[in-house]
Amino acid sequence: MAINYGGKRVAFMGDSRTAGVGASNYTKRWAFLHASESNGVEYNYGVSGMYLQNVGGTNPFDQTTIPAKGTEFGKLWIAFGSNDLRGNPASYATTAFQTKLSEVVDYAVSSKGWAYADIILPTVNYIAPTGYGTHGTVSRHEAYNEAIRQVALAKGTIYIDVYTAFKALSNRDSLFVDGLHESDAGYRAAADIMNAATYSVYTEPEQQPETPLMISGRNFIIG
Repeated sequence: MAINYGGKRVAFMGDSRTAGVGASNYTKRWAFLHASESNGVEYNYGVSGMYLQNVGGTNPFDQTTIPAKGTEFGKLWIAFGSNDLRGNPASYATTAFQTKLSEVVDYAVSSKGWAYADIILPTVNYIAPTGYGTHGTVSRHEAYNEAIRQVALAKGTIYIDVYTAFKALSNRDSLFVDGLHESDAGYRAAADIMNAATYSVYTEPEQQPETPLMISGRNFIIG
C-alpha cells in the first residue's frame, strides 16, 4: 500500500544511498521504487559521498540545489546522515548535524517555497556492522536519528523511522552489497517501509501530530 502523489514530481535530496549506489540500476533504488509505486515522478538529487555538514575538504550539501516547490512538485525528501555519522566525531558532531538539518529545512521553506508539512525527513537507514568504518557506531547512528526526529518535531515536518523497521528484519545484514549500500533486495525492503509509512501518515489524519506512532513496526510522526 502506498500514498498517491497525484502524478507530481517527488524530490529526493541525499547521498549515495538516495542515489541508489549498490542497486543494479536506478529503477531498483528505494527512491524510484517509492515514487513510481505512489503515482509520483522521481527527481533524484542524491550524490555519492555527500555530507550534510560542511567540514574541511568533504563534499558538503549545497542547499541551493533544492528545487523550488512550484505546482509540479508534491513532496521533498531530505535524507542525509550516512556519511556524517561515519565521519570523525571531533568534526561531525551530532549537535552540529541537527543544527545544519534545521537550517536546510528552514531554507527549503523560506527560499524555495516548500511548506514544512511537505517535507519528509527519514532516519538514516540501518547499516550492517561491516559498514560503519572507523568512526561509525550503533550508538552514534541512533543519536543522529534522534537528531533528525528532533528537527521534525521542532519544524513540523513528516518523520519516518525506516531504521527501526529495517533493523527488525531477520535477514537485514544480507541486504547489502558492502555493509553500507543496499542491494536490490535491500532497497526493495526500504521502499516497502517508506510506502507503508507514508500511506499511514496521509490516510490517518486523526492521529496526534507529535506522537510517535507504530504501524506494523514502522514509526512515523505526522508533521
